[in-house]
Amino acid sequence: MPLIGVHEVRCEQALVTANGMPVVGRSGADIVLGLDLLASVANLLGERYLALRRPAYSNLPYHCVPGAIRFRLFELLVRHRLGEAEGVPFPAWDEDLSVHLLEHIACMARRSASQAENRAESHVWPPQPGRSFAITLDVDTARAQRFIPAMRKALGECPAHWFLVGGGYRLDRGLIRELRDSGDEICLHGVSHQESLAFLPLGEIRKRLDSVREFCEEYRIRGFRAPNFLVSEALFRELGGRFSYDSSVPDTDICAIGALKRGCCCVRPFWQVPEPETSPSVRNTTALIEFPANLPPEDKLLALGFAPREIGERWLRKARRVWELGGIATLVLHASPHLYTAELLAVVEETVSTLRSEGTAVRLGEIASSTGGEYNRVP
Repeated sequence: MPLIGVHEVRCEQALVTANGMPVVGRSGADIVLGLDLLASVANLLGERYLALRRPAYSNLPYHCVPGAIRFRLFELLVRHRLGEAEGVPFPAWDEDLSVHLLEHIACMARRSASQAENRAESHVWPPQPGRSFAITLDVDTARAQRFIPAMRKALGECPAHWFLVGGGYRLDRGLIRELRDSGDEICLHGVSHQESLAFLPLGEIRKRLDSVREFCEEYRIRGFRAPNFLVSEALFRELGGRFSYDSSVPDTDICAIGALKRGCCCVRPFWQVPEPETSPSVRNTTALIEFPANLPPEDKLLALGFAPREIGERWLRKARRVWELGGIATLVLHASPHLYTAELLAVVEETVSTLRSEGTAVRLGEIASSTGGEYNRVP
């Protein structure tokens, strides 16, 4: 994993090595560190170890391309890049627990008399009690909006989070009110689903988000997800004062848009602090909570060649693993009819039913609101 401030340490027992060099060790009862733990964690959580590339097609009219064609092109791209992506060692897919390892080291360091400087609070939330899960659905186009009732039926009585774009197609406000009044959360999925948003100058990002402010206020929107998970420091800086939480960052991903591999390497919620110079010990009244997308989306699994039944099995296996690690299992779906056969819809229905029998469905906005937006205040 990429570490910050690495230097060799003298110790009696090496616990972690980097390039054959001990960087975490034990000397007697003391833990000795040869790295900057807090900076290394922040580097992973903020994905600063990579540079997401702006797609060449990011300014093309997304809604004008039929969904089946978009998915076929995506599938070809994934298959074409898979061999190269599998050769990239970091992060691992579909599980990489690098942040959890560093957090464990930090816990040991906090108990060590020689590591007082590493006792600052972490960005990462402590393990959450119980077995919580959240169902999230991206609604990219007008056709996807018309598919909402079919997806809503498959979810049964389970509350859901609908990530709608603020423009680009005519919103069915009656349907949106019905979803909200039934207990679902309405969230923002960008302005028009153009993938250029994160790569614009800060002023232009602000201008575009301002253009959907009325929509956000009308439906009391607290959550955001960037189109195709494409984010940037500038985007996060602008989101912090507008939304309570974000769910744009996968814990780990392969053949992603903008990178062969990526991810925050953490399945638990954390505070998204975009400014590199900001210390984790500084309290931020407009802090943004990140709920990692830790159950892989169905479109990625389909593009990788998994059958519907295999997809359901992977979701449940990963959800149970997330629960073991104290996270909130966050499933990413798409209200996109071109992705769904009757079999896949049935798998979604069965998966949600199993999650409800083993865990508890939560509303991310309610969890975020319970912190009061205060940095490091965890419900």
